[in-house]
Amino acid sequence: MDDHPWGWLSLVPSAVTILVAIVSRRVIPALLLGILTAALILDHGNPVQAIERFVAEQLWPSLTDPDRLSVFAFTTLMGAMVGLINRGGGMRGLVRIGARLARTPRSGQLTGWMLGLFVFFDDYANSLLLGKTLQPLTDRLKISREKLAYIVDSTAAPVAGLALVSTWVATEIQYIQDGLDNVSPELGGRAGLLFLTSIPYRFYVWTALLLVPILAITRREFGPMLKAERRARRGDVIGAENTDAAAAGLIDETEPAESTPARWYNAVLPIVVTVAAVVYFLYQSGRDPDSPDQSLQDIFGNADAYASLIWGALWGLATAVGMIASQRLLPWREIQNATWHGAVKMIPALVILWLAGALTTTVGGNPRSEQQSITDSVDQGVTLVRRFQYEALTAADPVESTDTNEPLELAFDQLLDQGFDSMRAYGVATALGLDAATTESIVGSRFGEPPTENAFLERDSRLYLGTYLSSLLEDRLALAWLPTIVFVLSALIAFATGTSWGTMAMVMPLAVELVLRNAMGDGPYDVNQSLVIGTVGGVLAGAIFGDHCSPISDTTVLSSQASGCNHMAHVNTQAPYALVGAALAIVLGTIPLGFGLPIYLIWPLQILGLIGVVMGLGRVVEEEESSGAGEQ
Repeated sequence: MDDHPWGWLSLVPSAVTILVAIVSRRVIPALLLGILTAALILDHGNPVQAIERFVAEQLWPSLTDPDRLSVFAFTTLMGAMVGLINRGGGMRGLVRIGARLARTPRSGQLTGWMLGLFVFFDDYANSLLLGKTLQPLTDRLKISREKLAYIVDSTAAPVAGLALVSTWVATEIQYIQDGLDNVSPELGGRAGLLFLTSIPYRFYVWTALLLVPILAITRREFGPMLKAERRARRGDVIGAENTDAAAAGLIDETEPAESTPARWYNAVLPIVVTVAAVVYFLYQSGRDPDSPDQSLQDIFGNADAYASLIWGALWGLATAVGMIASQRLLPWREIQNATWHGAVKMIPALVILWLAGALTTTVGGNPRSEQQSITDSVDQGVTLVRRFQYEALTAADPVESTDTNEPLELAFDQLLDQGFDSMRAYGVATALGLDAATTESIVGSRFGEPPTENAFLERDSRLYLGTYLSSLLEDRLALAWLPTIVFVLSALIAFATGTSWGTMAMVMPLAVELVLRNAMGDGPYDVNQSLVIGTVGGVLAGAIFGDHCSPISDTTVLSSQASGCNHMAHVNTQAPYALVGAALAIVLGTIPLGFGLPIYLIWPLQILGLIGVVMGLGRVVEEEESSGAGEQ
């Protein structure tokens, strides 16, 4: 831990962000303050340099990141599509059809849960599709916006993380393989098997999924959600806390006129087209025509997820426009207005996604990989310089050329054109064995003063929070407790950083290496041991648990925004349920597993534990007893 460049200071920005978000109930100012705190730490308290970093190195790169722009585009297109189908009466028609299946709050929650299981291929698509589509139905059934956001969030990342065909699977497998590669070359290709066998061992993911129908069936709630649901049964579905979020949802400019026909297929078909198009483009972008034996897992794992989501949303929007225009439900100007207002109302979610991405990037990273990147760049630079020198020498006229350093000068000019900084340029000079005078003349004139001994720390733009938290426990691990420890560690990192993927990347390689080396020494290595599988499952489940509880998580943000729920209200009402699921995942899952209890005995304990907690802590939503009496 002594070699960590920032130590405990890496905790400060995330702690500031989370505390301010909880106290102020405003996530955007909290994120801005957290990012600025990180900048001040990175610049050793210099406010001028910190503000420059805040704008140029944190906010701007996060805004222009290609993957994030793709998410922005997809989110905006989905908002436009849902705004249009709502204005065209499709949502109203869908509510009437849904009313046949969902006539009570109980059946409405179960319907939402089952739909969440259906949209399995991506967590972003799940949050946006379900939140916007189910909102009119849950409003009608007097289900609170907080409960809708909880259902949406609980069927987003958990379903996508478990699905064998999703945008998550390749990433999860790669993180597992990174850990296996650190142990032994003989474990190559075993990551896919370990991913599959870990599915039953991801206890929190399953408790999060199962808790939703158990609460619905028993008609019980506890914690802040009980208050929200009782308020909703009295007719106040939105609540004063959600007024701003409701205004940001699709309930004003995109509401249909009373005279607009309510046709369910105007909502269902665009959504079906979106889902089908996303799956189609995922398949097409991941398919290799030269590899006829590709599995579906390989195809979807290699797919271009972001482009597929955008194309799917475009097809869905085009379908909605075509259907509403062909039926003459709205004039062209109203179609434009509805799509515009639907897109604009996604801006709050986009701003939070942007800022959360900036904070996540700043507090994440791995110093070893960053330093290795510099080393790799230096090696590449040496090769380039030698090639440039050779090309310059062979092209020069030996009679006219009198400057023996000219080829070297031209070579470093090329490095400058390639975007090399002073640290890498001086590293190349050292690797080439240039003397001090030549280095000062050629490198110094182009790249300025040589870097100091602390140049890596001074120029760095990350705090490496995950590495710091991992190092706290690295030398303190007891083998039987390893699944529990990595679950808790992954949850802490995901909560602090707001990213489950980033957490998996930081923790998984270390966890796999630790469990294999501690359990089997120098080999042979068996990835089928329950302790190994449980450790992998602990990382994958813990990352999702922390992500669920974090107010700066992208899926948490999307779930609340798409459901028209105040963001912090969603965080506060979901947290007790997530904590119950995590507690059961530990007490009746990872701990018994670590001490040898077989998985087939753990699962009955998990289910009985969930039912017992709900019956013990939960209280029946009083108003529901009269409104739902007919279904008994």
